[in-house]
Amino acid sequence: MQPLPFQYSYKTLSNGLQFLSVKVPSRHRIILAAYVKVGSRFESKSTNGLSHVLEHMLFRGTKQFQTAYQLNRAIEELGATLYAETRRDLSLYQMDLPPENLKQGLDIFSQIFIHPTFSDIEIERNILLEEVREDFDEKGQDTHLSDLMYAHLFPKNSLGQKIGGPIKNIQRFDKQDLVRHLNHYYGAQNIIFCMLADAQADPIDDWVESTMGNIPPGTPAAYKTPLFPPSPRYIHRTGDGGTQTTLNLSFRTMGESQSAFPALLLMNRILDDGLSTRLYQRIVHDAGLAYHVHASLDTFEDVGVFEIEAVASHNNIPALLQELLAICSQLKHQPVSMDELQHAKRRYRWDLLSACDDPYSLLEWFGAAQLYHPPLTLEQKIERIQAVSIEDIQAIAKKTFCAGNLALGSLGPIGSKIKAQVKRMFTNYQETES
Repeated sequence: MQPLPFQYSYKTLSNGLQFLSVKVPSRHRIILAAYVKVGSRFESKSTNGLSHVLEHMLFRGTKQFQTAYQLNRAIEELGATLYAETRRDLSLYQMDLPPENLKQGLDIFSQIFIHPTFSDIEIERNILLEEVREDFDEKGQDTHLSDLMYAHLFPKNSLGQKIGGPIKNIQRFDKQDLVRHLNHYYGAQNIIFCMLADAQADPIDDWVESTMGNIPPGTPAAYKTPLFPPSPRYIHRTGDGGTQTTLNLSFRTMGESQSAFPALLLMNRILDDGLSTRLYQRIVHDAGLAYHVHASLDTFEDVGVFEIEAVASHNNIPALLQELLAICSQLKHQPVSMDELQHAKRRYRWDLLSACDDPYSLLEWFGAAQLYHPPLTLEQKIERIQAVSIEDIQAIAKKTFCAGNLALGSLGPIGSKIKAQVKRMFTNYQETES
């Protein structure tokens, strides 16, 4: 194997914050990123949505730049852009900028966490309400299928909560709530600070210490692993009309820390990794039932969700669901071919090598992962994938695609006859694939 096109190292600052430095060749921009161990899975019912609100409000100004305009203008004057997002298990803050403005940018970046002003909360509240209302139809029903599936798969657990939280919470949160959440979760022990720069860039460890090192140590964030769902469930939403219906099959599955996780990654690729793999070949090329179909994994340290989603005309929904369930069942009962398995392994390896050239993939690989466990090296990842056998794929399919793990959702104005057909197929899957 050729030498890696990047180098990385970790350093712990005096406050306990971990600093990841990634060096790559011929890089003309620097990326700063902070991964924070906070998101909707760390919230209670009464605080659900607060992580997302706080992410927005940290852009509203600092002690030096006291309004959203002043802060963003100062950042943009450095040739930089600021980006943030809230996930279920982490929050991400990211800035990319020219190397000559690194020290100024790092100073502003650190002040976002140390001295936020939380100004204009009522204005930002209106913005947040507009964002979360995108998930609701004209009748006020939540139509975000993935969120509805999560609510069933993780009942009575914070993983089942919406990232944005309920409207009533957003309407209630105040500055005291923001300060409390910041102090509780934005301590150095819950943050991985990352810098990706050119391999020839001068070290700036002292400057990182003098800025990010001023974040209070804090206490480590904790979460609870959810119990298993009580029973399979079918959820339907009519939505606001249209000529097509979306189907969502979400199966609760294992987390990233479990030994069979590499087999789960490969099973996902066997189903959906190009136009020749099972989902697209059977649903689109062979049956012509849909234009859009995909499978995806959303995984955490302890649990995960294997999601299959497809969109089709209303009359095609029964046939589409029947074929999707048959594909899942086939993986449980019939071993995949060696050719299929090797194809998936080769494509995984090529994508992994490609990630070595992508700066944002490197930050996710060595930054985001470090919040929960030491990241695997390239060689370790490849070695684990190469060890997966045909029997491993069948075993993980049996464990994942059993009916007890399934939440089924549909979104669209299908008639009662089609809905009854969907329910019958769902019931039959429960009886035959338990």
